[in-house]
Amino acid sequence: MNKYFDYAATALPNIEVIKRLLELYPKEYLFGNPSSNHNNGINAKVLLENARKLIAESFKCQSSEIYFTSGGSESDNIALKGYMTQFPKGSELITSTIEHPAILNTCKELEQMGYVIKYVSPDIRNTITAFNIEKLITDKTKLVSIMAVNNETGLINPINEIADIIHEHGIVFHSDMVQGVGLYNIDLSNIDMASFSGHKFGAIKGTGILYKKENITLNPLIQGGGQEKGLRAGTENVFGNLDMAFCLKETLINKWNIDKRVEIRRSIIELIGKLYDWDRNKVRILSFPMNRIDNCLLVAFKDIDSRTLQLLLDQEGYCVSVGSACHSNSKDTISYVVKAIDTPEEFQSGVIRITVPPEANIEDVRAFSRVLISKLNYLYESE
Repeated sequence: MNKYFDYAATALPNIEVIKRLLELYPKEYLFGNPSSNHNNGINAKVLLENARKLIAESFKCQSSEIYFTSGGSESDNIALKGYMTQFPKGSELITSTIEHPAILNTCKELEQMGYVIKYVSPDIRNTITAFNIEKLITDKTKLVSIMAVNNETGLINPINEIADIIHEHGIVFHSDMVQGVGLYNIDLSNIDMASFSGHKFGAIKGTGILYKKENITLNPLIQGGGQEKGLRAGTENVFGNLDMAFCLKETLINKWNIDKRVEIRRSIIELIGKLYDWDRNKVRILSFPMNRIDNCLLVAFKDIDSRTLQLLLDQEGYCVSVGSACHSNSKDTISYVVKAIDTPEEFQSGVIRITVPPEANIEDVRAFSRVLISKLNYLYESE
């Protein structure tokens, strides 16, 4: 039985891909230095470029537009700081109040450097709209960064529509696209820069992608040997990047195929129904059903402590989140996203995020719902 319902924090590693790579290629090539000029290094370079081509094929872009990083956070930093620092202090960047900390904390650093950051809030459906962004644009605006899928609510923002409006003003658009890979249509045709993280779709941790159109120039954050066309110095992770390329292809084609997505969507809808039948007055669904990825449910319970609920579920072997994993070390126990989407105060401390992995099925979710409701009954009876 699958009890792992924290897929948004990290996907479980795809062990079959790792085994396949170790069987297909000599270790000397997989773990060689692609900057070396001997046979092992040359073959390592070939594998690295094969990984780049495979990723480009998956994203329907050019391999020259793919840069390898250590993960989504580094990609976000390179995109925002690498682009904005080309412009004078006082230049503006627009982002949203519900971005990942990798974006928001980078923006705070840019503010300290003298740049102006403008924040757009979510609309009544908790999404970010092109209309609200356009109201903030001035002749000093250089960059807009809006995430594709929110890491807590699972809500999908209309980033291609936003990009079209941004481009009408001659402004560059970046999107943090770390969440939801395989669960919505990724279209990079009008996106200037995008960030991805390998461990979100089954690759080993420490791997990431920065997609960047060739006409976009960036200042590098790390100086060194000039790897990744001078944008990201440091010996490339050949094995990790090849693993990421294979996992990406499998995720887009097989893991989240239409049948699996329909099955998971049905299980989430059934779970919502059971929670409403349990006590509609004590439940708030914070993820809108019409514009979220299929496997995600952000739900709030009235006047309980979500960390206690998480602990009770953990004792039964179930993994859920009380927010994004990157927010868990914050001193503030209530997520800024939960506050930004106008969650009623009596529900704010009782929020959990349920994200179903592709390995789960309807019966797994049904078993989870029974345990969840029993733990909720225990908490309310104990008051």
